[in-house]
Amino acid sequence: MKSKCTAKTAEDFCDIYEIDRALQVCVAVKIETTMKKVLASKASKKEITNNLYALDIVSMAQGHIKYVAFNIFKSKLG
Repeated sequence: MKSKCTAKTAEDFCDIYEIDRALQVCVAVKIETTMKKVLASKASKKEITNNLYALDIVSMAQGHIKYVAFNIFKSKLG
């Protein structure tokens, strides 16, 4: 969680490894933020999933899917 994306300019994001790093950091932050909220909540699992943090959980899942799809794409580049 201490790592950060080192890209500073638009040209830096032309490097596939910088994109990978940026996605890693983004997803890690989403997961950490969501998990802190969920673990601090005294609500039931059903309320957490369906009402309180549903949008956070969806955002976390979407970030994960984007990262997995990117890694599949990157592996196909050779």
